[in-house]
Order: sequence, then C-alpha cells, then structure tokens
Amino acid sequence: MVVHDGRLGPGRPALVDGTLYATAGAHDGDTPAPMYAIDAESGTLQWETTFEDRLPSSVVPFDGLLYITGETGTVAAVEPTDGSVVWQRTIDGVRGAAGAPDPQFDQGRLYIADRALRALAPKTGETLWTYTEDRWFNRPAIADGALYATQYDGGGVHVVDPGTGTNRTTFETPLDEPTALAVGPETLICGDRTGDVVAIWR
Repeated sequence: MVVHDGRLGPGRPALVDGTLYATAGAHDGDTPAPMYAIDAESGTLQWETTFEDRLPSSVVPFDGLLYITGETGTVAAVEPTDGSVVWQRTIDGVRGAAGAPDPQFDQGRLYIADRALRALAPKTGETLWTYTEDRWFNRPAIADGALYATQYDGGGVHVVDPGTGTNRTTFETPLDEPTALAVGPETLICGDRTGDVVAIWR
C-alpha cells in the first residue's frame, strides 16, 4: 500500500503501540503537508491530518501526544488516536538551515531551537521562557540539569538554565559552523560541516 507517493519529509517517523506516525514534506508551497497514522502491521491508513506548512521535523511522541514543527513556524500537538490538533501556534523564526528543528522534551517542558531557545508547556503550547541571541541555535543537548546549545552561524556554546531560560555561561569553540551537540559520559561532542569534531568537558 502506498500512502504517499510524493516527497516524504526528512524527519524520522515515530512508532508507538503498533502505529507509525509520519509526515510528508510538501515541496509545493501552496500544497498542505500531511501527517499520517499507519498501522505498522497491515499498512492501513488510520488517519491523515494536513497543515499549511512544510513539515521537515520528526514526529516526537511525549506524554500521550505527538509533536511536530513546521518550516515556516508551525508548532503543534496532535492527538494520536484520531489526528485531531490539540493546539497549534505559529512562532516567528522557527526554522533552521535544513528546515524546522525537532521538538525536544525534558522535565515536562517542550524545547524549540530557532532564532531563540524557547520552552513551551507541552499540553497548551504556552511560552514559558525565551532565550534570545542574534543568531540561529541548533537543537540543544540536555545534561546535568542544563541546556547546551550551539549557534550554527557562530562558534559559541550557550549553557542555559532549563527552568528559567537564564544564561549560566557562554564559551567559544574552534568550529566555524558547529552542528548540534551530542552528550557523552563526561563531554559534549560537536562537529561542523567541514568534518572537524571536538570534545568539550562539561
């Protein structure tokens, strides 16, 4: 069974309790982008919901809902049983170099990285705090009770309090265009688009 024969979105699908949830990134700006629920065993389409936005992010399940971000600012929570939209909002700047960043969760907060780092309430979409710099942030890493985020058009690593959004410290790396950080046992691992990799003690 072919559910979508156009260009699929680059984000990862989510498999939850035998159902596959996936997005299809519309490449025609006037075409709504669909999100699908598909029975993983039979391939049967269970529901389809469309958004007036390209959907390059992964589908991220959290606490009984599904979360997506769109290329032109959509952030939404979707009910997995029927595809109904629990809440949806548009945030200026929610867009990365390769499309929208994946939603991320920790301690009951939804984190979005874009022109700012933002914490939202997962059940309502309410903004809890915003940490703003005049550059684009990569998806943050969460470790030791802190958010670590690089700026892909600069070299800095920002260490932000996840509860309040205040800056704890900022330090530089030798990388010109760093990627998102990965968390190691004692270090943060970061690469850039030239192939360089550095390890940073936490």
